[in-house]
Amino acid sequence: MEISYPHEDYPTEGEGAVTEAEYAGGIGWGSASGLFGSPADPAPLYLSGGNLWLRSGAAARLCGVAYRNVDEPGGGDLMITGIGANSGGATRLDHIVVRLSWTTMLARHHVLTGVAGGALPPITQQRGSGVFEISLGQLAIPAGGSVANATLTRLGWYIGTDGDYVCTSASRPPHAPGRRIWETDTSQGRVSTGGRWLLTAAPTTETVINSALNHLTITTDSVLQQWGTGPGSEVTLRLGSFTRSGGSAVTPAQDLRLPATVPVVARHPNRDQRMPVYLPGGYSGQLTIFSAGASTAGQIHLSSHPGIKVGDTILGTNVSWRIPD
Repeated sequence: MEISYPHEDYPTEGEGAVTEAEYAGGIGWGSASGLFGSPADPAPLYLSGGNLWLRSGAAARLCGVAYRNVDEPGGGDLMITGIGANSGGATRLDHIVVRLSWTTMLARHHVLTGVAGGALPPITQQRGSGVFEISLGQLAIPAGGSVANATLTRLGWYIGTDGDYVCTSASRPPHAPGRRIWETDTSQGRVSTGGRWLLTAAPTTETVINSALNHLTITTDSVLQQWGTGPGSEVTLRLGSFTRSGGSAVTPAQDLRLPATVPVVARHPNRDQRMPVYLPGGYSGQLTIFSAGASTAGQIHLSSHPGIKVGDTILGTNVSWRIPD
């Protein structure tokens, strides 16, 4: 027998009713689960007076089930109780979540208590049975401490206008293949493979990366263009031109550092880059752009050349690389 709901013929003629579980299973599972609002809004949790509070009006949706923290009787925010002191010898991380119970179909705040010295307890997102949770914040309680001297880190992601997720780079939702997010702090869009966040949309920045050095005159700026930041971003360096203006001649056995430095966000994590340059007399040379893992990270050296003397000009070219996902 085939059925569809809600409809007046389901479950009996003229009724058109569905249970909470049917609604969540048939409609809610295909909808986004997260907080209502924006990362620009006040955090749903805050510390005050030695206690942890859940802000009145904090709202979310979990598998189609709406949740809201309404004013306490007499008005005001909700104080979260039941957070024990940390008797361990290292900081304990507690995870504050909103939890939907599939048994009761009720969503309420919940504290996932960590272990001293351990990682933040992960959320659980089960469908149909068990519980489904979304993050609110991380509470770090120092060794021998309590909520009174804890520190709070904001977590949680938000439901966007079209059902995608809006978050920061530090508060992304869990991975799911095809899940799309927009990071408000980086202005970047990403899509999940199920284990990695691939960059899909980002602004392009252009930065002059000149850095003065003795005996080298910058005759043309070195400009770095970068699409996005972090994993998946793409970098193009248009190296400028430089004239040896003093000092001793540089022999072919010597490296010559050039007056340009690649910024930290644009450095490849472990691969040095090579690029050709033009030298006087029809000669060419090779540059090395050092990766983040090198002792000379970000520096650009003329590493292969026939010798450079005072008055010689080095003409740069272009090179591109990608920051690995």
